[in-house]
Amino acid sequence: MTTERQARLRFGVLTYPEHVTYRDFVEVWQEIDTLGFSTAFVFDHFIPFSGGPDGPCLEGWTLLSALAAQTKHVHVGVLVTGNTYRHPAVLAKMAVTVDHVSNGRLILGVGGGWFEAEHRMYGIPFATVGERARQLREAVEVFKHLFLQEKSTFNGKYYQLKDAPFAPKAVQKPHPPILIGGTGPKVILPLAARHAKLRPFL
Repeated sequence: MTTERQARLRFGVLTYPEHVTYRDFVEVWQEIDTLGFSTAFVFDHFIPFSGGPDGPCLEGWTLLSALAAQTKHVHVGVLVTGNTYRHPAVLAKMAVTVDHVSNGRLILGVGGGWFEAEHRMYGIPFATVGERARQLREAVEVFKHLFLQEKSTFNGKYYQLKDAPFAPKAVQKPHPPILIGGTGPKVILPLAARHAKLRPFL
């Protein structure tokens, strides 16, 4: 017995932009695109995970924009963006820009941020696990306001907007899919469930 709609098995790739040149990274991503992978991701860290922390490591979002311009089919994203590294309004603008560069292939991956040593190295505030989870929850609210409204006002505990315009809107409607990474039954899992969307990346 067959059904009209059969599930397709899809594969994605997570690539670490460390100890590698930009040109070599482009070649790898173009091969990923040609081979028909569904998704390709970079990480969001400022130091390598392997071979020592002093080695070269490319910044994830600026690299992603360049890779989006160098590919045609694969859906692209950061797995996952550390919310602590950027104000959500800045990240929202970056995300929509990459969505336009990729012609609607962006997946917005976000998490609470976890790498304490990296935060200490660069002087980035590192709150408790619960506080970072609550910051992420509020950041997702900021994303939704900016993605969906012409002007946004938002008064949260961690983030504020006042008559903030946001244009252009994303290519994907109503906005790029939001992928939430992390654990925690009180904040993160309910947040992921609230924003989950059954959407294949073809």
